Amino acid sequence: MPCWRRAGRRSALFRRRSSIASLRTAGSRISASSIRCTNGTQLDPAALLDALRKRLCCPPPPTVTGVVAATGGGSGEVFVAWDPVPGGGAASYRVYRRAAQGVWRLLAAVTPAAGDPGFPGKVVLLDFAGTFPGGGSGGGDEDAAGVRHYVVAAVARGVEGPWSAQVSAGPP
Repeated sequence: MPCWRRAGRRSALFRRRSSIASLRTAGSRISASSIRCTNGTQLDPAALLDALRKRLCCPPPPTVTGVVAATGGGSGEVFVAWDPVPGGGAASYRVYRRAAQGVWRLLAAVTPAAGDPGFPGKVVLLDFAGTFPGGGSGGGDEDAAGVRHYVVAAVARGVEGPWSAQVSAGPP
């Protein structure tokens, strides 16, 4: 039996036509706190809704490709550029910067229209030195050599796709 049921009710399975925002069964709204597995464990409501959204209506966008990082001028800027998702399949992109080994933080959400003449046909983000909270000497997450590390993910219909390959750029 699936793990999706309302606590205390056996026949409250979700249907594909149910709205994710207002999951209903037997005429009553299911609250996030009332969702339990058949073995009695409590489900994480955010994880459940994310899994339902991905399965029922919103598959994640494809992995972002063509990601490059290049140093900007002499002030410590880094350009992060990538190829747009084919067919306009991304409403926005999330750029993450490494805060520490294995720890990533959201740097910016970028629209597909962001560009730069130096990177024709690519979506571009310019990251200035000292604008990202972290522990590096330049006010950010730079490692000892001043190198910054980035990954990019496409977002479509509220679902974030897989992260790109990591790219890095250091001081000029």
